[in-house]
Amino acid sequence: MQQKYFMSRRNISSLLITGLMILYACKEIPKEQQQGNAKEFTEANYCFRKIMLHPADSSRQDVLRMSLTVIGDSVVGSYNWFPFKKDARRGILRGIRKDSGLQLTYFYMQEGGYDTADLRVILRDGKAIIEGGEPSLGLSAVMEQVSCLE
Repeated sequence: MQQKYFMSRRNISSLLITGLMILYACKEIPKEQQQGNAKEFTEANYCFRKIMLHPADSSRQDVLRMSLTVIGDSVVGSYNWFPFKKDARRGILRGIRKDSGLQLTYFYMQEGGYDTADLRVILRDGKAIIEGGEPSLGLSAVMEQVSCLE
């Protein structure tokens, strides 16, 4: 069952503040977190990307991007899907560090509608493992860690 989410002025303000926090925080990922089997998110910025090529034409690609800022036990970020064609999904993430991972609520817009989903993110071997949401939405993914300057 999908639940529609309508934006109030208060929610829009929260989204803007969250976006500004992400832009303001510019601390890079510590070197020890970039390699090896890191299991816990420390205070830093994290960026992830997954590029999916279309089998018939490699110039066509869908791109998933996620950026996260961890401050204390709080987490804010964005999670966007840019398909080769139309109907991108863009949204923000807000949540907490919990059990060596992140417990997040995803507020997103797609095809003119707003909705939310609960996600869990685990960091393993330089990859973000994202789980949650309705399977039909395709929110679950494994994404490579990249520089936040890209």
